[in-house]
Amino acid sequence: MQATKIVSGVDLKKGTKNLNKCCDVCQRAKQTENKFPISDFRASDAYELIHCDLWGPINEASYFLTIIDDYSRVV
Repeated sequence: MQATKIVSGVDLKKGTKNLNKCCDVCQRAKQTENKFPISDFRASDAYELIHCDLWGPINEASYFLTIIDDYSRVV
């Protein structure tokens, strides 16, 4: 019974389901990303080129930041 309380659009007392509503997580999971074009460039020294990815927010204020050095591949 507790698990159904968090599912959007489910009301066990009335026995109805509203299938037209999606929760926020469902909408985010359906999003796609564009791929970067293939490049032959490789950094010849550390910190010459870095790749960054920022993802969030989670729990209102938490973010994930990933930084990768192209030369050493250190994350």
